[in-house]
Amino acid sequence: MSSFVDTHSHGIYAVDDGVQDAEGTLRFLHIAVNHGTRLLFMTPHVLNGGKYHPSKALLKQRMEHIKAMIAEHHLPVEGRRGVEVYLDQAGLELIINKGHLPYQNTRYVLVEFVPPYDQNLILDAMHELRLQNQTMIIAHPERYFTDAKVCVETAKRWVAEGAFLSVNRTSIIGVSKPQAHHNALALLEAGLVHMVASDAHHAPGRREPRLDDVHERLAQWYGASVAEVLCSTNPQRLADNQPLLSVPVSRHPWDKTVRRFRQHQYRKTLQ
Repeated sequence: MSSFVDTHSHGIYAVDDGVQDAEGTLRFLHIAVNHGTRLLFMTPHVLNGGKYHPSKALLKQRMEHIKAMIAEHHLPVEGRRGVEVYLDQAGLELIINKGHLPYQNTRYVLVEFVPPYDQNLILDAMHELRLQNQTMIIAHPERYFTDAKVCVETAKRWVAEGAFLSVNRTSIIGVSKPQAHHNALALLEAGLVHMVASDAHHAPGRREPRLDDVHERLAQWYGASVAEVLCSTNPQRLADNQPLLSVPVSRHPWDKTVRRFRQHQYRKTLQ
């Protein structure tokens, strides 16, 4: 089994809509390890002044406890912290005031967009991050659009401005909304996806912290080298604060009927 770096998950307990207690975090860690993850970033939602706005001190305290659990249970995984900034006007102000947290020991910042998407707000946030020598990682762009062509064209502008795109595991393997799946494949085949992450919220369950299944799916569709860059190489480069690689992808030959059949088969395995 390949080893993976998961750059988006909600395993810090009792800070957002992810895991709700320390026992749940331990289950979360075990599932990640059992499916080949060796480095797990925990990136709780941060809504400036909103429902979820854990302090930096609380996140540090929780991560110290999680690291202690990893050591106590001899788990072969490293846990690092980050946040997922909710980009509304208050989120932009959080960035301007340097109240956000980049991925630990990096210049990368995970950002979630809010519908309706104010392009000026997004560009302002990218500009502010550049002033701070930081780079935006856009979380699950496939979830933001009802039309794949609009998704791809808009994502091209974001990437041209210096952002990178992280697509969710569930969108690719087809256990999320059909439009998100369609958009994810369109982004992949346009060469606009830089990494794949779990965006895990629960353990066990549909949104659990694993990348082995999506790695296998990507290898089947686009080749092992593409799967490795998206699930391991680029996420590790992020962790090492290095530039991310572009990932050119050739369109896979399966028609929509075969895609739908394989998605149905995968859903059956989760029942």
